Amino acid sequence: MAGRFLTYDELEALLGELLEDAAARVAFTIARSAEAAATERALREDVSPDRLFVQVRGSKRATRWRKVPIVANWQRELLDFALEHARGRDGRLFLPRTKFGQTLERACARAGIPRCTPNDLRRTYSTWLRADGVPNELSAPTVGHKDTRMLDRVCARLPPELLRVRLLAAPGRCSAGAVNTSGEGAQNGCIGQQVDDLTAEKLAPQRTPI
Repeated sequence: MAGRFLTYDELEALLGELLEDAAARVAFTIARSAEAAATERALREDVSPDRLFVQVRGSKRATRWRKVPIVANWQRELLDFALEHARGRDGRLFLPRTKFGQTLERACARAGIPRCTPNDLRRTYSTWLRADGVPNELSAPTVGHKDTRMLDRVCARLPPELLRVRLLAAPGRCSAGAVNTSGEGAQNGCIGQQVDDLTAEKLAPQRTPI
């Protein structure tokens, strides 16, 4: 199937079907969009003491070695979860693992959700940031891209439902005189929802995944 992103409900179900260290790896990957190889190299010291930044040890190209800011609530929650449940030794954040893609596939089957890959976890990060209103030119460096082309074409494309929500929050939207500050009005096609209210939780559930 084509690449996809996870909703909060799907992530919650997936985490519940993984062993502790593997669940921590999934949470950590989504929190700061690390490729699988960089996750293997992750150290506990890569997380700043205040948990505001995470060093990603990417090596595919120069832009993949990067420091990712932790700014969204869901990033902080997932990072806290990962640090609590990761079981790596000797400074390593995670235990050595092979065939992590197969681990994800089997866990998805047990959870009753569509298959996802390690790249889909990265795509989840970029899509959730986009749903939060973060422009691609700001998120591109955090995923190790030198420009926005991949995000524009694939990794941060919003589904129609989220695109509609974002359009309702855009300047100059809706018809003249139709301004309405209630959520109900916004659902009926009128503006009024603030950008800060349009978070990744709009992707599915009304609860946090962990």
